[in-house]
Order: sequence, then C-alpha cells, then structure tokens
Amino acid sequence: MPSVLLRLIRLIGFLAILGILCTPVSGLCAENGVVFGSRDVTVGAWGVAASVHRFECAASGEGSLVVSRRTADKAFRGGFVLVNNSFFPLHEFLEGSQPVFVAKVNLRKTNVIGLTLIGAPGAALGIEVRAKSAVNLPQVTFSATMFLLTTAWMHTPSRIICE
Repeated sequence: MPSVLLRLIRLIGFLAILGILCTPVSGLCAENGVVFGSRDVTVGAWGVAASVHRFECAASGEGSLVVSRRTADKAFRGGFVLVNNSFFPLHEFLEGSQPVFVAKVNLRKTNVIGLTLIGAPGAALGIEVRAKSAVNLPQVTFSATMFLLTTAWMHTPSRIICE
C-alpha cells in the first residue's frame, strides 16, 4: 500500500512541475488591481485538488494573497498555498469561520502559485493575488469626546453626599 501512495505523490509532483512549465503566463502587475485570478479550485471526486499557475508582473513588488471560501456546506480537511518561495498553511483558515484569508507576498517578474486542498468532493476556494494597495481591509475608526467632570463632596455626620 505505501508504494501506491508514494507513486501517487510522485505523479502529483510530476504533474505540478509539468503544469508550471506548460501553463501560459497570465496577468500583469497593475498598480491597484488583481494580478492573478480570481480562480476557483474545486476538490475532485477523490477528495484532493491541486492547481499550479504561473503569472508575470511588469516589476517586482509587494502584494497580497487572497483566498476565499466558495462553498459553505462542504468541509475541508487541510490545504496550503505556495507563492514563489513562501508557504502558507490554510489549516486554521479552513477550520475557522472567517470567509477570507489574506497574506502578504513578495511578487517577482515571473511568479508561480500553487494550491493543494484536501476535503469533501465539491468543496471550493477562490484564489487571487492583488497588488499591494488593492486589498481593502476593513478599517475601524474610534472617536471619543472628553467630558469634564467635577465633583463636590460634602461630609455630614451620618452620610457622605456626592453632587
């Protein structure tokens, strides 16, 4: 049995490398836009999904990886994303209730992105890479008004009164 699993892992690795080499290059680094995606990756009948893509940018720079849930009724058991030399495990995101996972990535002129998922057949995630300023995270603004409080204390033999 272990030899069958080892052969399957080698086959997936070979197909991933072949996919990197044969995938057409897509995307350009836009100053305020999506440079890759949005692509949906769906877990197949065997409970595994693997996707590898290559894309180019006009210049190197900083960006954001955005992974979002596409199916709420299907469960995931695990997964990870590789962007160039950066590894992003998705276990906590997939086990939690947050709808979006965002991580900083360093973009090059030629980039490689890979996603591997294990889960229920039909479970899907969306994946995209955005330029640095294209991710609009929720922002909270706090404000407070200062109040001037004055107290006057009077002492009587039986009680203390605060006015």
